Amino acid sequence: MTPERAVLGVIGYVMLAVGPARDRVAPGVSAVLVGLGGAGTFLVMAGPGRALLLVAVVVLLAGQAWTATAGRRTAPERAMAA
Repeated sequence: MTPERAVLGVIGYVMLAVGPARDRVAPGVSAVLVGLGGAGTFLVMAGPGRALLLVAVVVLLAGQAWTATAGRRTAPERAMAA
């Protein structure tokens, strides 16, 4: 992977993290975990550090799981408020 593509991937994950946090759809901490995990995955993907890649993937998975469960809890509350 070229460095330009890695930077584009990092920017994409940061934008993906900012959107739900700004709209209050997901907790801010889970959005930060998604952003850091995704950016870390792109940055260490091409390198030889399997341990760093594993840590980045675990952080990304934790953030995505937290965001998914938070979305399920807030969806009925938003429907009732509308």
